[in-house]
Amino acid sequence: MAQPPVNIDAISYPYGSMPDEVREQARRKFKTISVTFDFLKKNQWEPEGIDGLHLNEEILWVACVSYAHDLRRLSDFHSITIPDDPKKACYLVKWITRTRPIQFQATPLGSKPTKMRLFANELLALRVALGMLKFSPNILSEDTFELLLYTLKYRHFDEGSFLPFFKVLKSIKDMQVKLPAKL
Repeated sequence: MAQPPVNIDAISYPYGSMPDEVREQARRKFKTISVTFDFLKKNQWEPEGIDGLHLNEEILWVACVSYAHDLRRLSDFHSITIPDDPKKACYLVKWITRTRPIQFQATPLGSKPTKMRLFANELLALRVALGMLKFSPNILSEDTFELLLYTLKYRHFDEGSFLPFFKVLKSIKDMQVKLPAKL
């Protein structure tokens, strides 16, 4: 049974007051991530027989607010108006993978864990980041995509770790060059 939507205005944020611009940026990202989760659930996980995944909206809200606060601090520190898309993608990946908003409602006893179930949060983070860069995940080879998921799950990284990769993807996209079938 589906949970009723969380009233994000009622969630207390433990790190002090929240400026309106931070709240609005967090709201936009919350909606984007929720829509991406629903898309993945309907078009990838359910057709593969993966069920029992749940998006914890309270955890997602904390991730979105943390992301928006980080971007504000970054902007203030570097005296920039808006960080570029690769930086935004890096911070979002950081917060989704740290907070892990996708949780398992139930796992059937004796069922073998699948890669997509185990990497659900990492897949969500990567798909949202690639969407921010307007880059289709289909252009990445299966090996590259799996390496990225593995790195997000098992390696220590900070918000700058993926910046060179995301900047290259953004540059490729901005050049409007016809790409090979897979990178």
